[in-house]
Amino acid sequence: MRSQGPKAQSSNRLRDAGVRLAMLTAMAPDWSARRVLKELRTVGLRRVEWAAHYPVGKLPVTRPWHLDLTPRSGNTERIRDLCQEFEMEVACLSGPQQLDDGEGAERLLKAARILRCRMVRLGAPLYRVKIPPLGSLKAAAKALARWVPRARDFGVRILVETHQGNLTCSPELALRVVERSDPQDVGVILDPANMAVEGMLGWPFAVGLLGPYLAHVHVKNLAWFRQDGAGWRFDYTSLPDGLVDWPAVIAALETAGYRGLYSFEDFRGGYCRRPRGIRTVEKLREDVACLVEWLRRPVPAMNRHPPADHGRQASRTGTTHNKKAHHENCRNLR
Repeated sequence: MRSQGPKAQSSNRLRDAGVRLAMLTAMAPDWSARRVLKELRTVGLRRVEWAAHYPVGKLPVTRPWHLDLTPRSGNTERIRDLCQEFEMEVACLSGPQQLDDGEGAERLLKAARILRCRMVRLGAPLYRVKIPPLGSLKAAAKALARWVPRARDFGVRILVETHQGNLTCSPELALRVVERSDPQDVGVILDPANMAVEGMLGWPFAVGLLGPYLAHVHVKNLAWFRQDGAGWRFDYTSLPDGLVDWPAVIAALETAGYRGLYSFEDFRGGYCRRPRGIRTVEKLREDVACLVEWLRRPVPAMNRHPPADHGRQASRTGTTHNKKAHHENCRNLR
C-alpha cells in the first residue's frame, strides 16, 4: 500500500477538524443548551464539552448552568435528548467540582453515564500556604485514586487540569497527582493559557512530560497588562494575539501523536458572563477558523510520532507498557 504524501495527510487532518474540535460551554453562558448545539452544528462541530453546574454568578438565570446537577431536576435527561436531536457527542463534563467534593463528584459521574460521556474534569484543590505542598499533592493523588474504582464502574476517565491557583498548575505537578493511577482511568487537561498565568513550560517538554496522561486540550489565549496603581493583570485575547503561540502548541501536540480534542474556552468579553464588546458567535467562528488553519499545516515527517491513545481507551497491556516507559523517562525529574 502506498503511503500518503504530506498534502494528503494535511487534507485528512483538515477534514477531521470538525471531529477534533469542541467547545466548553462555559464560554457561552448567554446561550441556551439548544442554541449551543445549533451554533456548534452550524460551524461544523460534532463534540460538546458541557459546563456542569456552574454557579449563577452575574447571569440572568436562577439555576446552575448549562448542566444542572440538582437531584430530580431532569436537566441531564433533557440535555441528553437535545444531544441526540442534534447528533452531538458529549466529549467531557467540566464544572467547579473538586476531588474532595464527594457529593458533587458523584453527581457528575452519574450525569456522565446518562450522557454517554467518557471524560469528566474534577478540579485539584487550591494551594494553601499553611499546608506543606508535597503533603497536599500526595493527598490530592490519594483523593483521585479513591474515585478511580467508582469512575471505572461508570466507564469514565477522570481528568485534572493545568490551572492557575490549583495544585496542578503545571504539567509536572499534574503528573505528580495522576502518575500513581493508570492512564486508562485518569488524565490531564492541558490548558496552555492557564500555564501562561502559572506553570509555564516549553510546549514539547510539557507534552512529552504528560505522555499517555495527556487526554484533552483547552483552547484560549491571554496577555498580561500593567494597570495603573494596581500592578499587572491578565485579560483574554483572540487566539493569535496572546502569549500562547498556538501554532507552536499544535505542532508540539501533533508531532507527539496527539489525536484528542481541542476544546474552545474563549473568555473574551468577560468570564462566565454575557460578553461585552464581542458576541459569543463571533468568538466561536474566529476560533474555529484559526484552529482549522493551524491544523492544516503538515507535521514534519522526521518528527512525526505514531498516534497515541489520547482521550481514548487503550488496551490494558499497551497502557501498562507505556506507563512503565513513561515513568522511566521521568525518573530523573525528581
